[in-house]
Amino acid sequence: MTFPHSLDPNRTIRRVLFLVFALSGLTGLVYEATWTRYLQLFLGHAAYAQVLVLSIFMGGMALGALLAPWLGRRAVAPLIAYAAIEGLLGLAAILFHPVFDGVTTLAYDRLLPASEGSATVLVLQ
Repeated sequence: MTFPHSLDPNRTIRRVLFLVFALSGLTGLVYEATWTRYLQLFLGHAAYAQVLVLSIFMGGMALGALLAPWLGRRAVAPLIAYAAIEGLLGLAAILFHPVFDGVTTLAYDRLLPASEGSATVLVLQ
């Protein structure tokens, strides 16, 4: 069956996927900016926070590029696998604030005071 160009289901699916991937990238940028701000508060310096966040993002992209061909061949439905990964990233984003509060409290209440006056403070940060 042939469809008019504007009603082609493959074209519609492709457009939806492009939109989903664009929103995924936009969400990644929002996460990056948010996590940089949080870590800036903890580390006390924007440059350290930016380096840490970019290192984690680039490391994650490298790991994804390394594993994608292997997982892609084994995944029954790569799009479902992608959706599951995006769901896990969303869950990580939801859990980030409570985990950050817990780690910050632990660091400021116990770890940093115990190592005050030594070079260990920089290592802990």
